[in-house]
Formats: sequence, C-alpha cells, structure tokens
Amino acid sequence: MIDDYKAIIDIGTSKIVVIVGEYNSQTKELNILGFGRAKSEGLKNGVVVEIDKTSNAIAKAVEEAETMSGREIRNVTIGVSGNRINCFEKVGVTAVARPDKEISAVDINRAVDLAKAFKMNGDFEILNILPKEFIVDGEGGIKDPTNMSGWRLEVKALVVTVETSVFHNLMKSVNDISLNIDNYAINSFAGSYSVLNEEEKNLGALLIDIGAGTTDIAAFENGSISTISSFDTGGDIITLNISKNFTVSFNEAERIKIKYGSAIIEHCDPDEEIEIQLVGSMQLQKIKRIELVKVINKSIVSLFEKLKNDI
Repeated sequence: MIDDYKAIIDIGTSKIVVIVGEYNSQTKELNILGFGRAKSEGLKNGVVVEIDKTSNAIAKAVEEAETMSGREIRNVTIGVSGNRINCFEKVGVTAVARPDKEISAVDINRAVDLAKAFKMNGDFEILNILPKEFIVDGEGGIKDPTNMSGWRLEVKALVVTVETSVFHNLMKSVNDISLNIDNYAINSFAGSYSVLNEEEKNLGALLIDIGAGTTDIAAFENGSISTISSFDTGGDIITLNISKNFTVSFNEAERIKIKYGSAIIEHCDPDEEIEIQLVGSMQLQKIKRIELVKVINKSIVSLFEKLKNDI
C-alpha cells in the first residue's frame, strides 16, 4: 500500500535541498520521486538571519522538486541543525491503562507526553522528544514495550529544544511561501538511519556530520540515542584557511578544495603542481598540490581536536 507522498526540506548553510518520496507501508520501501536544490541565502551557521532571502531560496528548491516529482508540495518536514539546539534527559511515568495490563500505544504516548510535561524557559521551544529506553515494572533496556504486560510504564527520553527566536524565524521562512510544517527532524539523528546499523548503535557510535557552517553530532549507546549537539564550525573553515594561506578569493578556495583537495598528505605526489587564481592577479599561479593538502589536513585535525574537547 502506497502511503501519501512526503516532502522534506534540509535548510543548510550552503544549500537547501528538497526531497519528495512515497513510502510503501507493506514493503517498507521508500521511493524517491524527485528533488530540488538551491544555493542558500539569508543563513549564517545554519540560522536564518534574513527571512526574505531564505524564503526565496526555499521556494526555488521547492519549485524544482515539484517539477521533477510531478507533485504539488504544501506540507513539509523540516530538517534542523545548528548550535542553538540543546538536549537533556527527562523521565515520564504512567500506570498501564488496560484492565488486562497489556501495554498499548496509548500508554506509550502518555508516558512520552509526561516526559515533556515540565516548565520550559521562555527562550526555548521543544523541537522533538526521542525515547532512549522504556522500563516496565522496573525492568529496563526495552526499546518497544508494545503488547508487553505490566503495571507501571516508564520512559527515559531525550528532550531536544531550540532557541525560540531561531525556531520562529525558521517557521516564518517556510510559512511565508505558503508551506505548512508537519514535523521537524533532527538532521544528525535522521542521518543515523542512513549510515549506522543497529549493531553499531548497540556497540556505541558517534555520528559526525560536517556541513558548510555547522557540525552536528549524535551519540548512540546500547542501541539508543544518548546525546545530540552541534557546533558553529564546518567545512567553510577549511575554505577560509585556504583563502588566507594562498591569497585567493573564497570562491577560488572552494573550487580548488573540491577539485584538488585531500586530507591525507601521504597520498599526495610531492611534485604535482596545480594552478590557482590569486586575488588581484590576472595570471594563474602554480603551487605544489601538497601545500594545499597540508593546509586542509591541518584544518581538519584542528576541527576534530575542537570537537573532541567540546564533546
């Protein structure tokens, strides 16, 4: 059975991507119908700073996705990232409602709702709540308690919040082009379904998603999400270091990073030369490619050292 099609928008620092897909609930398969992309505008480190520019960029990506998929997009799920996201653990506890004490979706939803029933600081909004484990009559480590028997159901959940101003600016950028937001997805958590399997999550894994302006992190332990964080540092810092080291424009630095870049010095021929366009010069300048690779390597090592210290 084909469920209704869905549209997802990933609003990043460098680009905006829209994907439209159909999900078959019987085969558990997702069929991608089309996608669109546009250069991001009005964003800084994943945060909307100019609503009109961001709305126009989203509209371009949506129009492209509609053309390719042949579907009209009105309702969307928004992927969220950036260092304005915070998370902390909360617990919800409820008595099992049914007379036969069999746990149903009603009990699970009630426990999750109680986990987020607390007074929030007015500067933050709850973005999502992610169950880490369920506990039935004191027995923990349960991923899905549906149809189990018990008197008391408890959930330990990760509550994900975002700064209210960031949240509302993002909403307005989407709503201003007549799109309705159905749901929000945490990019690093959503990405884990693509790159991590259940065994890796059970053993313990750290997912690091390096974007242009932000780096998102999701940590897993015993098969469940344990923490989510994000930092205002991404691939643009590498481009900026290239620009400063070789006196080239940011766009030229990005070009040579993509075309000639590598993070592994040992794999680079020390005699290979490349041509770059210096700022203020009409002629191309030759440099050793290994010098570019050294700058990239140093930038990446510095980025991971920062992440390690912050984590």
